[in-house]
Amino acid sequence: MVNEKYLRAVESLTDSNKIRLSPERSPREKEKDKLFYWIISCLECYIQNCYPAQTSFNITIKEEYFFNSDYVLLRYGRFSEYLSHYVTKKEFYSIMQEVESLFNEIGENKKCGYCFSVAYFTKNGMAGLTIYMATREMQVE
Repeated sequence: MVNEKYLRAVESLTDSNKIRLSPERSPREKEKDKLFYWIISCLECYIQNCYPAQTSFNITIKEEYFFNSDYVLLRYGRFSEYLSHYVTKKEFYSIMQEVESLFNEIGENKKCGYCFSVAYFTKNGMAGLTIYMATREMQVE
């Protein structure tokens, strides 16, 4: 019998793909979802590879130079990259700020087991996000 936690993870993945394939969604919605789920996957990767296990995490996602100025390339660590696809570069920066707000709203929800503090920044003309995540018990009130 497959463990319930694995089934929930696969169900979540399947649901996000169904949403992604929906033809009614705008390019802006698609880009926002794509960025949100990519950040979640970066957090999941960090959590699973962190030894020993921790109750709080801090990651930084930074824009990297990309030869095509119509797109934004984000990088987390050495191997995880995100390339914008659905919207212009200018629109993408506002989507990054929307995702920042979304994570902060989720972090304020007391039903969520984790609190988030996300900050959008620019440095040398490049954008990024700093994401702090901690178990609700570790949150400083």
